[in-house]
Amino acid sequence: MNVQVELSEEKSRPLSTREQDVLSLLASGCLYREIGVQLEIGEETVRTHVKRICKKMQARNRLEAVAKYCQVVNQGRQLTPDKPS
Repeated sequence: MNVQVELSEEKSRPLSTREQDVLSLLASGCLYREIGVQLEIGEETVRTHVKRICKKMQARNRLEAVAKYCQVVNQGRQLTPDKPS
């Protein structure tokens, strides 16, 4: 699934293909180590991807990023950051 993320401070940069792969595997319940094995990358590289995903999605943590991802997948819409209250 191609997940696009609009950003205010990063000028609407979408998630990279690799970030999408990591997020999809994270959402399916994989651990960092398992994601690394499947994608043939190191566990620290997975952590770096997750940090970038969270920043782009304006998520406080990986759980929030996965929740937003699941909303996008279930509703088939483009993900945009929350507007400040």
